[in-house]
Amino acid sequence: MITQLLARSSPSARAVAWRLLPLMAVATALGCGTDGGGGDASDTLPAACDAIATQGIRATVTRGEGGPRVCDATVAAQRTDSGVVTVVGLEPSLGVGPCSYWGFQVGLGTWDVVATAPDGATGRVDGVTVTRTADGCALLTQDVTIVVE
Repeated sequence: MITQLLARSSPSARAVAWRLLPLMAVATALGCGTDGGGGDASDTLPAACDAIATQGIRATVTRGEGGPRVCDATVAAQRTDSGVVTVVGLEPSLGVGPCSYWGFQVGLGTWDVVATAPDGATGRVDGVTVTRTADGCALLTQDVTIVVE
């Protein structure tokens, strides 16, 4: 929905909105008291934790193995282990890294990550498992590289 709203906005409004997205993700995570998503009770943080918004998945998309990065791909993750279909889009980075995609809304579990380049080339990485830190208070970010061909 945010992407659709941004598409109809002026260029200056889009620039401001893209800068605010990480703050909105943090506010959402803090407000709901979970580690950022995933859809079941196992996502609730232990009571002793501060609500910390961390990325479940950080993806880089390349054109061919070891090729140049694709900065305008569409990237989504689908949870595969919960019995409930959960699909979330990964957003282009804003200071996370050059030409990468992040998913604050990706919670605990096993995910398949799919990327589509503007020309229709696709790639995927299946079985990405997102876990928590030893204290249970934050997600361990999983870095993946998706090759589109």
